[in-house]
Amino acid sequence: MSISRIRPEVPLLFWVLVWALVFGETVLAFASWQNKDAVEWTGSETHRVLNESPWSKSARLSYADTEVMVRWQSALPVRLALSKAAGGRADATNMEALNEYVIAVSGVPSRSLQMFGRDSGELLDNPTAVENQLKRATSLLRGGHEPIYAAKVEISPAGEERVMLFYFSKSAPIALADKEVEFRVAAARTQVKRKFALRDMKYRGKLEL
Repeated sequence: MSISRIRPEVPLLFWVLVWALVFGETVLAFASWQNKDAVEWTGSETHRVLNESPWSKSARLSYADTEVMVRWQSALPVRLALSKAAGGRADATNMEALNEYVIAVSGVPSRSLQMFGRDSGELLDNPTAVENQLKRATSLLRGGHEPIYAAKVEISPAGEERVMLFYFSKSAPIALADKEVEFRVAAARTQVKRKFALRDMKYRGKLEL
């Protein structure tokens, strides 16, 4: 075989090896905390769980060009990471399963929060009314099932950024067979949408939401 016939294959082989190396490192980084007890997580692994994991993903507020974090606050890995980040021991044996799914939307600028109400002054005049509106506007969506609407919404006190907590009933449990679940806020003047792949939301072999 001539050299001229061999050379064109070299760049392809090079990129295949590079792809395998990068992808392999990503898989190992993901597996490094997935298969360890939370007490052994490093600081970077704890940060990854809270910010770059199957339970924690960024989304955008439509019409506001603002990025927020959508996080399954009730998921065991997230609860363990929050405990560890706060200086706790992060012991799963001391954590009981919650009776509700809880999703946090953090990083919401106070100036953007007013877009979740019917008008710009409603939030300041009656924040409870906005929370009630958000209950009706927020849901978990799965194929072949009725939406699970938020049973309760809490908005953190005033500050430059707010955290919104959404509580959902487990009366119709989400299962691996559902494959995907979408968190959606369809408010009067803005929206937040984020899909989550359930096959990735397992910790120590169990679906954790």
